[in-house]
Amino acid sequence: MSGRPHRTEDGNVEQGVVSKHFRLIEGEDDLVGPFRDADRRLERSPYIRSILASLGGVIGNTALMGLPAGETVDAHFDTNAYWDARVRVHIPVRTNKKVSFTCGQRDEEQTIQMKSGHIYLFDNHLGHSVTNKGKSTRLHLTVDLVGSRRFWKLVQDGKALGSSSKPASSPASAIPFLDDEAPSIATEAWSDAVLKMGGCKAVAEAIVATAAQLGLQNEAS
Repeated sequence: MSGRPHRTEDGNVEQGVVSKHFRLIEGEDDLVGPFRDADRRLERSPYIRSILASLGGVIGNTALMGLPAGETVDAHFDTNAYWDARVRVHIPVRTNKKVSFTCGQRDEEQTIQMKSGHIYLFDNHLGHSVTNKGKSTRLHLTVDLVGSRRFWKLVQDGKALGSSSKPASSPASAIPFLDDEAPSIATEAWSDAVLKMGGCKAVAEAIVATAAQLGLQNEAS
């Protein structure tokens, strides 16, 4: 995956077309917390809140990402320090049979077609690319999170594709539509730079702010 790299607003080293973003949760700057509901879009999307809650963990940058028909995201890898502590989950909302996703080290790349309604996780420190040769826009819900025991258990139990493939150890299940009963979610209430400079006090404040979003003030105090 060669070529002359350049840095984008997402902190990627890449060439070519970048997917179009519609932010649902946004930060102070691109990939910089604290993160918050963008123009109450998440508040008005109870099913998306249900999906986020089902993943477990504290949620960061979240967006709907579109790749128009006939366009490509060239091979790139994500290098921003933001990714040292986070992963990005892809959930295809609308796609077509001619959208292909490729990821892996040079000469070990794997190519798959992501299916609508499934949840995908890959190592974005490796080179990855997307091609949409279909006639319709590919639309993904992308969710950044720091993970949790619940999230990594979901990953462990899920199906693995590519060079180390394995079947899922538990059956897939649908996420129910809960309408106004959608559970609360916690978004990153901190800035990485502030945590680094502020030490234990900043970490404690971030924990309390996160707990407050979930109605757990007494437990965190």
